[in-house]
Amino acid sequence: MQKRMLFEANSINPFLRCHISGASNISLVKSNILCSQVVKLSTSQQPTYLEFMYEKMCSRILYRFMIFRTFISNEQDFRFDLRFSTNERRPFIFSFSTKVDSLIMKRFTVMVPLSTVLRSVWVDLTIDLFFFIHDL
Repeated sequence: MQKRMLFEANSINPFLRCHISGASNISLVKSNILCSQVVKLSTSQQPTYLEFMYEKMCSRILYRFMIFRTFISNEQDFRFDLRFSTNERRPFIFSFSTKVDSLIMKRFTVMVPLSTVLRSVWVDLTIDLFFFIHDL
């Protein structure tokens, strides 16, 4: 499987294939744990978005897996939503949150619990895009 990066903090232009909006104080900082640069976001009640073009080629997904390397501190709640839009149907929304205790599935919306994720350590959250888009 070919590896393709949507965002790489150590590259010359990390925002070439994606865009972050809704956050303030977006900056690249050095992570001693990862021994590389990471993006630090300061957010408030305003939603923060990571936007990128979802490309298809001959009905095959170019991005099969998406990996988020996250650091969720003990004292903060954390939530992020993945929204997938296609021409055929209404957008799918996958909401990952530390406030959700169990998996909740509704039509076009899935709430995924992050309450079991370790806090105050770097964790890779791997999402199978093919499963989300084609099997749900």
